[in-house]
Amino acid sequence: MSVHSSVVVHNKQAILFIGESGTGKSTQSKLWIDNIPNTFILNDDSPIIESHNNATICHGSLWSGKGSFYKKESYPVKAIIRIVQAKENKIERLCTLQSIAALHPSLPPSFAYQQQLYTKVTSIMSNIIEQVPIYRLSCLPQKEAALISHQTIWQK
Repeated sequence: MSVHSSVVVHNKQAILFIGESGTGKSTQSKLWIDNIPNTFILNDDSPIIESHNNATICHGSLWSGKGSFYKKESYPVKAIIRIVQAKENKIERLCTLQSIAALHPSLPPSFAYQQQLYTKVTSIMSNIIEQVPIYRLSCLPQKEAALISHQTIWQK
């Protein structure tokens, strides 16, 4: 299933930045690359996510946005971060209901029109939420936003 997001890989684990268009997904990816060693972009628009056997995996895809940033590689997903523009940098882990509300808008809109597809997509979404922590990063386009999200995810 595709997810509208920008994805970085750090320590061989994927971090997905999700959010509305123009909120700073690609900016956060760039901030990670510039400020957190051993980080690179896997995909900058629509990676493919699969979730099964207690693992959620992110695959780079050719659908990579304006910059054509993608790698044809796959990594386990460490975290999903919903980006919200704010006047300060703050990150919080979301509960299950908040996670559904955060992830749902980044999924393909076409699933809403076909019951069979909707059932499959919601099943995958449920698996993702059970397996992967989802956060809300309220932030400015600053180095500190990348650092606090990195520290929170890796508990440093």
